[in-house]
Amino acid sequence: MTEFTAEEKHAGAVREVEMRKQVYEGLVRANSLSQQEADRRIALMREIAEDYSQLAEKERAFQEGA
Repeated sequence: MTEFTAEEKHAGAVREVEMRKQVYEGLVRANSLSQQEADRRIALMREIAEDYSQLAEKERAFQEGA
């Protein structure tokens, strides 16, 4: 059992994308992280956010049908 809805998870993942953009920019400038790796990690979180967006839509449709 989970205590978070798909919508909450989606919102959290979207916030994480924005945070990663900000944090990784500094890491790339400091040569602590390559731009390629930063882009890859951000893309991964974007895909996770999209997955939860789709799950949230299904969750809402289920709740509306119940």
